[in-house]
Amino acid sequence: MFELQSGPLGTNPHGGSRRGSVPANVRSRVMGRSKRAPAARVLAASILALSAVAPQAVLAGQPIDVNSLNPVAPPDYTCMQTGSGAKCVASRSVDESGPSDYLCGDAASPVQLVLVDAFDNFTITRFYDADLNLVTRTSHGHYAATVLDPVTGRTVQTTQISAVTSTFTTPGDLNSEIITQLGPVKFMAPAVGVILIDVGRTVLTGDRTVLSETGQHPLDLYFGGDTSVLAAVCEALGSPGTPPLP
Repeated sequence: MFELQSGPLGTNPHGGSRRGSVPANVRSRVMGRSKRAPAARVLAASILALSAVAPQAVLAGQPIDVNSLNPVAPPDYTCMQTGSGAKCVASRSVDESGPSDYLCGDAASPVQLVLVDAFDNFTITRFYDADLNLVTRTSHGHYAATVLDPVTGRTVQTTQISAVTSTFTTPGDLNSEIITQLGPVKFMAPAVGVILIDVGRTVLTGDRTVLSETGQHPLDLYFGGDTSVLAAVCEALGSPGTPPLP
């Protein structure tokens, strides 16, 4: 399940573990049907329309039994009824400080870069339909960290702003998930600015099979074996060279 969404394909971009419509207003349709209708008929129609709309208006915004949801939302979500089903929201902050999967230097003496003050803060929202089946899940996050070369002591900054939408083609079935991910990952050097950027749109299935991809994705290339894309970062850190990944 694609719940902790933050980096390319739902993982930390720097390595390691690591989106219903409200029914149309019945009253406006009834009241707009005929200006010639007798007053009593119009009043009766209005009462019927109000009786149809009122329950949704009363229920919207009220707490809901999470056990009635399919699938049940994790315990850190706050769930409420809506006019079209239910909505659950959770805010999370993940500390991802520590060794990264990035290497600089040479093959004989690779330098493993370290993430300092690396925090991923994001909000996840689940949308359930009228039958309380999950239809959409969105995640909006902001990731920021300092990338440290432990040998030279030099640092660069990295950030990511992510927007991930999971659509379930079969409501309630997590195996029917289609994921769309947007958002740039940037590396920035002091007095220089952006030295590496990964940005674009990726659409993939729940098992991470890529359906389409647009933009530029050097980090995919890096973890696919083309480590040369990190050359500008390693140069800025004072450890030129991009050794192969183990």
